[in-house]
Amino acid sequence: MQRKDHKAPFVNIPSKHGILAFDTTSGRECCTAATFSYDINTSPGTDWNTSAARVFIADFQAHYAQLGKSDQEVKEAWISHAESLHRQFRARSRDEAEVQYDDMCHRREERKRQLFSRRRHIAGTLISPRAVELLDALGVHGMSSDESDHEAGRGEATYIIPAKQWRSPELQTWLRTLDSLHLFVRYRGGFKASQGGWPHFRVSSRNVSSAPAVTGLPVNCYAPSILKEYDSFKMKWLSPISKVIDLTHSDRIME
Repeated sequence: MQRKDHKAPFVNIPSKHGILAFDTTSGRECCTAATFSYDINTSPGTDWNTSAARVFIADFQAHYAQLGKSDQEVKEAWISHAESLHRQFRARSRDEAEVQYDDMCHRREERKRQLFSRRRHIAGTLISPRAVELLDALGVHGMSSDESDHEAGRGEATYIIPAKQWRSPELQTWLRTLDSLHLFVRYRGGFKASQGGWPHFRVSSRNVSSAPAVTGLPVNCYAPSILKEYDSFKMKWLSPISKVIDLTHSDRIME
C-alpha cells in the first residue's frame, strides 16, 4: 500500500467510478502489482478486493517462492492484514472527522463573534449608547449561528440560519437593521465599497435553533408566544426585565 508506517495516509484507493466500472467477466484483474489498488473502505470479500488479493498472491509468490507458502496461506495472511488495514483506516477516519467537526464549530463561533462585533460597532457609531448596552446584554451567545453552509449557485458560500424562536419580531427587525446599516456604511452611501472582508451570505431557514434564550433582557425582546407558554419556573429562569426598551429606529436610519 506504499505506506511508510501505520500513521501514514492511505494511497491508491480506487475511485467509486473505477469500482463500478470493474468487469469481473473480462478476465482482467482490477489492477497490477505496479498499480496495486485496494478498496480500504470495504471488506476483503468484494469483487474488487478479491481481484486485488489475487494480484497480491501472484506477486508474492513470484518474489518469495523460496518461502514455500501455498496460495491459500498467502491469501489468509493477506486477508488478516487487509482487515487490520481496514480497522486502521476506520480509526483514522473517525479521528479526522472529529478534527473536522471541531474546526467547523470553531469557524461557526468565529462568525458569531464577527457578527456581534459588526453590530456593536454600528450600534455605537450610528445609534446610541443604549443600543450598545442591549448588544452587550445579548452578547455573542445571542447572535444567530449558521447551521450549515454550502455552495450557492453563483459559487459563494451560503450560511443557513436556524430561527431563534425566543426573539420577538421587534428584536429581530432591530438586529437585521443593524446589518443593513453595516452594509450601507461599507458602501459609503454609494457604489464604492470600503476595504475589508464582506459579511457572509446568510439566509433564514425553517429550522429552529436549539440554543437557549438569553436571560435578563427587556420583556419586549422575547417572543409573546414564549412569555405566554412559559410556566413560573421557566419565567424565573428567563428573568425578563419588566421595563420595555425602544426597539424602533429613527426615520433617518430607516430611510
